[in-house]
Amino acid sequence: MKNILLITGLCFSTLLPLTALAEEDPNDLIQYRKNVMKAIGSNMKGMVAILKGKIDQKESLNELANGLSSASTSSLVIGAFEKNTHGKGSEKTTSTEKIWSDWESFKKVSKDMEMAALEIKVLAEKGELTEFSQLKPALKQCAQCHKKSGYRTKK
Repeated sequence: MKNILLITGLCFSTLLPLTALAEEDPNDLIQYRKNVMKAIGSNMKGMVAILKGKIDQKESLNELANGLSSASTSSLVIGAFEKNTHGKGSEKTTSTEKIWSDWESFKKVSKDMEMAALEIKVLAEKGELTEFSQLKPALKQCAQCHKKSGYRTKK
């Protein structure tokens, strides 16, 4: 019996360091989330500038559309927000508690953004991404999170 208790104790004691590693710093999570969102915004802003005629880089649309589609993958976005950091850490964030209290709706908006970004990617791959208006479905999803849903405070 003592051997069983000793073995059990050893097993649990070896797991304790693993659980300590699993604890992520809220500041690191918030910074990671900001970087994921920045990747979406950077690719979108590049395409907006090109399609509005401000920048003559139409040959970059395919790469920007691919970047947007990759960064907008719902598993990436949802994963970035999965752990509730509201009120934790000192890193400044514009995310609101509503993300986690309205989790299923947030996941739906993320998945809708993924689909809109994928449509842009397909258009770009075909060489058919030529008008700013073609970005509007994805921009609508950006606004859904940033303005309409209450998932983000104003900067």
